[in-house]
Amino acid sequence: MNRFSLAVLVLVSLVGCRATDDGARTISCMPGELVEIGCAAGCGIGSCTGDATLRFCDGTLSPNDCAHTSDGTMFVSIDDSSCGGLCPFGRVACPASGSITVVPGALGSSRADCHWGSNNLGTPRGAEIVSCTPGTPMQIGCSDTCGIGHCAEGSARLRICDGVVTTGDCASGSGTALGHWMLSVTDSSGGSGCDTRCPEAVVSCPASGLITVSPSALSTTTRDFFCQWEAVEAPHRDDGMVSCTPGTRVVVGCAAGCHVGACLGEGGIRVCDGGLTAAQCEASSASNLAQAYGSSSCDTHCPETVVTCPASGAITVISRASFSSSSPEQGFGCNWAVRPAGIGE
Repeated sequence: MNRFSLAVLVLVSLVGCRATDDGARTISCMPGELVEIGCAAGCGIGSCTGDATLRFCDGTLSPNDCAHTSDGTMFVSIDDSSCGGLCPFGRVACPASGSITVVPGALGSSRADCHWGSNNLGTPRGAEIVSCTPGTPMQIGCSDTCGIGHCAEGSARLRICDGVVTTGDCASGSGTALGHWMLSVTDSSGGSGCDTRCPEAVVSCPASGLITVSPSALSTTTRDFFCQWEAVEAPHRDDGMVSCTPGTRVVVGCAAGCHVGACLGEGGIRVCDGGLTAAQCEASSASNLAQAYGSSSCDTHCPETVVTCPASGAITVISRASFSSSSPEQGFGCNWAVRPAGIGE
């Protein structure tokens, strides 16, 4: 039979605060926030040996009562985890009591040691309508890997809609039925390609100057999703003309891998003679000096090309998510630059 030592209440309500323990005790939290608890080194929190278990109870229960209660509304029991194998790890919403009692144990009659830890993630950001400048590429997401927000990997979805759509309609997926665009993302496949587990996307701010963002769990059975999303303008350079020396070769692009600018999202660049305006350059592909879309030889995601400076001594550079018909929500942050071409380029 397992023995659990009682411990005094220890305050750990600060977001990101971690606590570790081998025995049973009660931790504090803010009602509604998500708390990670586990003894699974593979999940980055605590460690265990053997086939360990963890029981989480409403903090109104003592460790002894938590260990023996059969009231399913008061506790959650976990053993195996996808990231820790036989070592348990889980997330639980802080109850109204503002405390959680944690009781480690072993599965059945086996022996196990569970050196558990807790991490208060805070209250996730809910659905909101945010303002933006029409036409501006916006990066929206909860992806640490993409450098924007934070998510509990593999558990969250973001629905991103034109801001004329209410948060409720966007969350339900009915925005498109109303004739407005909607993007549903669970990873960064619609964004920067930087994360396969947490949602991130680059969208173009619509004419309304508003974007509706509605986070949700991946499925109705997912209860522990966490998406602390953010929405920021993606680095971008407006279309423009730059001078060059006629006859010289220059590299043009927004591709960090090619040491020329940087990009977010998916799109392309077009380079025309500097005698053409940006509108004229966009109007006809036949008039361009070069065009590149997506990946290049030196960058797996962003466009880059080499052109010879024309007799006018100038080039006009434009960037677009697509130069043909495209989904109106598609955005592309292209912070393009121009530099002299090196040997071999």
